[in-house]
Amino acid sequence: MDIQAASKKRHEEFVKVQLRVSDAKVEAARLKREAAMLKTYNSFMGMNTREMTDELKAEHAIGLKLLREKLFCNNS
Repeated sequence: MDIQAASKKRHEEFVKVQLRVSDAKVEAARLKREAAMLKTYNSFMGMNTREMTDELKAEHAIGLKLLREKLFCNNS
């Protein structure tokens, strides 16, 4: 194997590793975002709505619905 072929092979392996690292970073960012949404959803679920105005209750319900759809609906 000549030097050029060995260099090309190392470069291809490097690119594969970089792609795996990049994919892992994207997945970590997705999970972090999903965890933040779940934390917000749980916070919304625990809110006392008794003293909220009707307008605020409606906004609260919309927020819960949107978060629930993002978190729990499987659109595959």
